[in-house]
Amino acid sequence: ISAFVISKKDVQVRLNIASVEEVERTARRLRFQLQRVESQASYVERHAEQLYNGIGSVLDDVYRLLLQPLESAITGDKLVIVPHSIVHGLPIHAARDGGEYALDRWEIVYSPGAAIWHAGVQRARMGGGTPPEGIISQQALLMGYPAQGIELVREEVQRLSEILANPLVFTGDDATVQACAQHAPHSGVIHIATHALFRADNPLFSGLLFADGWLFAHDLYDYTLDCYLATLSACRTGAALVEPGDELFGLMRGFLAAGAQSLAVSLWPAADAATLAVMVRFYSNIASGMPRGAALRRAQLETREEYKHPYHWAAFALVGAR
Repeated sequence: ISAFVISKKDVQVRLNIASVEEVERTARRLRFQLQRVESQASYVERHAEQLYNGIGSVLDDVYRLLLQPLESAITGDKLVIVPHSIVHGLPIHAARDGGEYALDRWEIVYSPGAAIWHAGVQRARMGGGTPPEGIISQQALLMGYPAQGIELVREEVQRLSEILANPLVFTGDDATVQACAQHAPHSGVIHIATHALFRADNPLFSGLLFADGWLFAHDLYDYTLDCYLATLSACRTGAALVEPGDELFGLMRGFLAAGAQSLAVSLWPAADAATLAVMVRFYSNIASGMPRGAALRRAQLETREEYKHPYHWAAFALVGAR
C-alpha cells in the first residue's frame, strides 16, 4: 500500500507503507472485535474491559500501518482521506496512537475519490456554499422507519425535529419512497433512519428500507439534490458479511452524484442508543453554527465520554465537503 499526501504546497509520495496482507488481517480482526460487542448484553458487560482492550489493539495497528508512516508529511489539522480497496471502511479517524485517537489530533473527512471531493468543493464555492447557521431556516426532511434493532428511530427523528427549525417529518407508515422522492429535492438537510441492505456484489442495488419498499442506489441517479447534508442513519442489515465501507459505496456515490454536498454514513451497525446520542449532538452542533466536519468530530468526542468503546462513538464518518 502506498499513499499520496497532497497539500497546498506539494505532493509527497510514501511507497510501501504497509503490506496488503497485514491490512487485510487487521480489517478482519476489526470486524471480529466489532461483532463481539453485538453479543448478549450480559457477555458485553462482563467482558467490557477485555472488549475495549481488544479493539484498542486493532486500532493501534491501524494507526501504525496507515498513519504513522505519513506523520512527517502531515502538517495541517484537517485531513481528507481518500481510501482505496481494503482501506475502505477502516475507521482511520479512530486509529489509535497509544492513548490518543486520530480524532483527537485531526478533523477527518472521507471521499470515495479525490476528483469527487474536489468537484463537490468547487460546486459549493460556485454557489457560495451554505453557511452552517443557514440550514436552520431551510427545510429539513427527517424520515424514520423503525424496525427490530432500531426501535429508537422514532425518538431520533423526533429529537432532531426539535433542533431544526423547519422540519418535515415522516415516520412509520408515512416514511415512504414516494415521500422521499417528492421532498428530498427541496430540502437543505436530509436525514434517513432505517435499515439498509448492502450489496457488495452489485452496489447499485444497495438500498434503504421504507414503508412502501426500497430506495435503491440506482434510483438516486434520477434525483436532483441541493442539500447541505444528507445523513444515512442506517445500520445492522448484513454489514458484517462484507468488507465494511465498500458495501456503502453504491449509496454513497448515489447521494453525492445526486447533488448532496456532504454525507454522514455508518461504517458498521452502531448501537441504537449510541447512534441517537451521536446524532443529537451532531445536529445540535450544526445548528449552533459549526461546520459539518467539526460538528461530527465534537459529537463523537462528547459521546466517547458516555460510551467508551469505539464501536459506539466511531461508527459514523463524514463523506464529501467539510
